[in-house]
Amino acid sequence: MSDSDLIARLRRRAYDPALRLDTVCVPTDWLRLNFGAHAHSKFSVSHGGGRYGVEEKFLPAGAFKARLFYEDTPHEPPYPPVTMAELHAAEEQLGRRLPELLRRMYTEVANGGFGPNHGILGLADGGPHDDRTAVQEYLEHPELNDDLGFPLIAGGCNVWWYVSLTQPGNPVHLFDWDGWDWPERDPPTAAVAYTAPTLADWLGRWADGQDVWSY
Repeated sequence: MSDSDLIARLRRRAYDPALRLDTVCVPTDWLRLNFGAHAHSKFSVSHGGGRYGVEEKFLPAGAFKARLFYEDTPHEPPYPPVTMAELHAAEEQLGRRLPELLRRMYTEVANGGFGPNHGILGLADGGPHDDRTAVQEYLEHPELNDDLGFPLIAGGCNVWWYVSLTQPGNPVHLFDWDGWDWPERDPPTAAVAYTAPTLADWLGRWADGQDVWSY
């Protein structure tokens, strides 16, 4: 499978609002109206009111009700892809060139906002997470850079996905801050829970709807 094929598969899932994240928010009132008074009861509530300013429920990605709610929503990037100028500015801040597949992901798919859990961090301003970019996260934690690489996703509960910038194939590590008990003694790799062999493998598994949380 070529990188171009993988980019096309990423676009198909990332551009579908019913599939672009692990869970999809749907208004509670819409569920009640279309599926009955108790249709929403088995789903967890979205904190903070959600995108529509009303109570929402989290549904699994690709669930029938999620697909139905979003069937007329345009399939488009969650955030516009970064420009080449933005990519070069980010790499200048990092002091290194990003892996080619990661560069293509940001410039040909989207500036983050899709992927496991809450989605991939944006590379430049204008992405998800209140403009908290992956570049900012990288620069704020230099103690992780050599061993783990570049931050991809905040997985919740102090768990992060990182892609190596130096190892062949750019493996992807699931790092647990809470598991790094002795930072003055042990390298960050001591708190790595799982490692995907390559970035292409990790992205491909997600694009195909497979589990990326264990290997």
